[in-house]
Amino acid sequence: MDNLNEDILINLPKDLQMAFGLTIVERMLPNYLKYIQLGNLGNYYLFRITTDKLWEFAKSHKNIEKITEIQLSIENQIPDADSVTWTNWTSAALDLATALTELLNFTKNGNLSHLKMAIQASIDSVYMNVNDPKDLQLTHYENIVKDMSDSIVQRELKIQQETLKFIDNFKDDINRCINSLYDQWHNTKEGSLNV
Repeated sequence: MDNLNEDILINLPKDLQMAFGLTIVERMLPNYLKYIQLGNLGNYYLFRITTDKLWEFAKSHKNIEKITEIQLSIENQIPDADSVTWTNWTSAALDLATALTELLNFTKNGNLSHLKMAIQASIDSVYMNVNDPKDLQLTHYENIVKDMSDSIVQRELKIQQETLKFIDNFKDDINRCINSLYDQWHNTKEGSLNV
């Protein structure tokens, strides 16, 4: 994670790590809505309500009921590459499902690798928007970042860096920090793909 300060991320309390992941998902949700508006099948409500439950978890540690069933429902919404025309919006839908699934896994075991996978999914999503999906192979976050020069990718990386710095500056007041992030990002209208 060359462009994010991994030391900051690693040293944050789990609640703030989750809140950081949720800011990323909030910016991915409008992309998913656009995917559905283009005539693709999907369930925005499932993704929205799951994100809201994760915010509640970050704020109060309230257990997420039926977490396995939620994960299966999200996985059922993943576009099937064999039955859809693959576009950047299809990739955005897949990346959101991946990010949400990884955040749900993070709530279960606190393993930071799940949060890192959610971050990677968000970067993959914007990266796919500036490249032809047919020409790309799945790469790791570190390899993607080396070649990023497009403004949309740089904008997403900058937002993530600034959000992480904000969290680090206010980490001593966890509740205030989470509430501030929630107020800023919850139900954001502009997605990471400028939709």
